[in-house]
Amino acid sequence: MTKKILHTPDGKGTKKEFLIPVEVDSCFVLVGVKSGTQYEQGMVVYTGKEITPNMLKKKAMNIDTTIKPGLFELYLSQMPNFKISKIVALKLGSEFCLEYV
Repeated sequence: MTKKILHTPDGKGTKKEFLIPVEVDSCFVLVGVKSGTQYEQGMVVYTGKEITPNMLKKKAMNIDTTIKPGLFELYLSQMPNFKISKIVALKLGSEFCLEYV
């Protein structure tokens, strides 16, 4: 699908981890795959390895959340639209959509 994924932005006190989208209280948020911490935005990074929805599902097992079917596919399908090292956030609304900050 893609070799890009969102990562925590650089900053003091920020854990370095990949971010995945989840739905919380009918809103989409980005969470760290290791900590489950919610983030408002992420930085697009190149992994060098093809990322699949199944890989993200396995990572999501580490955090306590329910994954909406098709969400990871939608997330990964949007990643090629963004340039590496750019900051991206979830667009406000009921539909899942990423946008530049």
